[in-house]
Amino acid sequence: MRKLMRFWIGRVFRILDLTIIRTIYGRHDRKMAFEGDESMILFLDTEFTDISPEMVLLSVAMVSADGRHEFYGERNDVPLRICSRFVREAVLPLMTAQPPISGDFANLRTRLRAFIEGLPEQGQLACDSFYDIDLLTWVIGEPWPKKLAPNRLDLNQWTSIPVFANAQALYHESGHPYHHALNDVHGLRAGYLAWLKNAS
Repeated sequence: MRKLMRFWIGRVFRILDLTIIRTIYGRHDRKMAFEGDESMILFLDTEFTDISPEMVLLSVAMVSADGRHEFYGERNDVPLRICSRFVREAVLPLMTAQPPISGDFANLRTRLRAFIEGLPEQGQLACDSFYDIDLLTWVIGEPWPKKLAPNRLDLNQWTSIPVFANAQALYHESGHPYHHALNDVHGLRAGYLAWLKNAS
């Protein structure tokens, strides 16, 4: 019991550390409303080694609201020993991509920047965790791409809305398991489109 308590206390403090880091160094504003062409909302999700200040990116995915633009990339150069038990059991078994979708850090950065630069117009990122933005910022590097708006659509404010949550869950229950970045962005997209349809 004491070991379990120490584990969860440690988790809380690591999350608080990241929150403080995000507050001090955060560079991306969060918005509820989207300004511009809604088809160019880019749903974003990442998978990473653990929730800690030393987290390392494992995979990243994006898909546009209209479904026409999609990116997925995995890293194959991350040591297994730095992955949490949960990640080893629930995330890594789903990461089965082959090259060039799977590759080292440099491969991921090159492919990701090429995807972003190839977008027909500026897109706005939409995700449900600031971890995703921070990890994306790290992997993209400098300068920040002109094809990405500097703010993000904060989906965390919507994921508890029944119509959004139900559509998201339905997508995952139809053979698209959680904790795979590409599945997760499509789940977010399904939830958003259901919310949009209900609101119109």
